[in-house]
Amino acid sequence: MRKGILIFGISLLAVSIGLALFLRPPMTRKLLEFGLNQASRELFAGTLRLEKVEWRSGPGIDLKNLHGQLQMPSGPVPLEVRSVESRGSLLDFFSRSGLRLNFEGAHPLGSPREGLAGAVWIRGGRNGFFELRSEARSVDLEDLVWVNPENLKGSQGEIKGEIAIRQNATGDLRIRGKLRIAEPGGKLPARFFDLIKPYLPVAVTSAKIKTIQAAGGLVGFRVARLEMEMENPEVMKLFLQLAVPDYNLDLHLKMEIRFRG
Repeated sequence: MRKGILIFGISLLAVSIGLALFLRPPMTRKLLEFGLNQASRELFAGTLRLEKVEWRSGPGIDLKNLHGQLQMPSGPVPLEVRSVESRGSLLDFFSRSGLRLNFEGAHPLGSPREGLAGAVWIRGGRNGFFELRSEARSVDLEDLVWVNPENLKGSQGEIKGEIAIRQNATGDLRIRGKLRIAEPGGKLPARFFDLIKPYLPVAVTSAKIKTIQAAGGLVGFRVARLEMEMENPEVMKLFLQLAVPDYNLDLHLKMEIRFRG
C-alpha cells in the first residue's frame, strides 16, 4: 500500500512540475500545491499551501513560505518552511541523482527560531526516492513539544545536530540522527522520566526517579545527547545520554522502539 502511494504521489508531483513550466504564476502556484499535497498526503492530509512561487533560469524555482498541518496522533501540528529553492534544473527530477531542493527556516508555525535547514532530493519514476538531510541551526526543545505533549510540556534547551531520512519507491525507510544539547543544558518535566523508566537500572528506578517524580515540576539537566537509527521499519534504535546534576544522575541508555505493522 505504501509503495503504491509513494509512486503515485511522486508521479503526480512530476506531472505538476512539468505542467507548471508552461503556466502563468497564479496557476503555477496552485498546480505545485496540488503536486506537493498528493506526494505528502499521508503526512499533511492536503493542508500544504504556498504563498509565492518565483521562476529562475535553468529552469529553476524558488518557493516562499510553504506551510501545512503535520498529522500527529495528538492532533495537527502547524509547520512552515520559510524558503525552498531548486539547485540545477527541475528536469533533474527524472535524472539518476534526482532533483535537489535546498530549504531554510523549517520550524513550527510562529516559532521565533530559525529551525532546520538542509536539502531534499526527489527522483520520479519506478526507481524513485525521497531523501532528506537536515541540520538543526536554531531549535529548542520547546519547538518539539508536539512530539509528545503529555511528557514534554515545559521542556527547554537549545538543540544542535543532524537528521537524515531516506525512503525509496518500495517503501523502505531509513532514519539516522545525532542531536545534542550542550552546557548550560536545559529543563525537562518530571513526567519525561516515565518514558525512559523501563530502560533504567533497578536501583535508579527505585530511588532517584521516585524522588524526581515526587518533586514534580521541571528538572534541570547539564547536557543531553540523542542518537537514533532506523534500518528496519519495525524497529528504531536509540542511545540517550542525560546528565542531571541535582539528582547525581548520569544516564547512558540504549533503547529500542518497536512499531506494529
